[in-house]
Amino acid sequence: MRFAPNRSRTQAAFTLVEMIGVMAVMTILASVMTPNILRSIERATVRAEVETLHTMGEQIKLYLRDNAVMPTTAVPPTTPNWTTQLATYASLNPADILTNRRQMVRLYVPDPVVANQRAMLLSSMRTGVALPTTASTPATWGRVIRLRRFMKSF
Repeated sequence: MRFAPNRSRTQAAFTLVEMIGVMAVMTILASVMTPNILRSIERATVRAEVETLHTMGEQIKLYLRDNAVMPTTAVPPTTPNWTTQLATYASLNPADILTNRRQMVRLYVPDPVVANQRAMLLSSMRTGVALPTTASTPATWGRVIRLRRFMKSF
């Protein structure tokens, strides 16, 4: 640190080289930290969606216990569909049940082969990922089980 030539000895100032050096160090630190912070935010978002889907699965179990049938995938307004049926068990409104925080649609897919026994709640956190609309094959259920094991690792 040098003293400014026109000022008294009590007032100190930083040189331009010192300021550039500090800015370079700050830039390097920011470039190292930014990817890690963004990755942490992504993981937290995925964990929150997994937890929401788990909670919605518990709400479907409550609905099944109370009504002895699975929620329907009927198209409103003629018949209430799964979002309005689960809204009575959730603290979310039907629109929030239908979409996640990234405004991606969640799907409720009952198994047509084993009626009133199992269903899938599917959600994507990425745009452009196609979700299956039917789950009539055992291969689909096998993929979902493998995906579920993968999601538990988060």
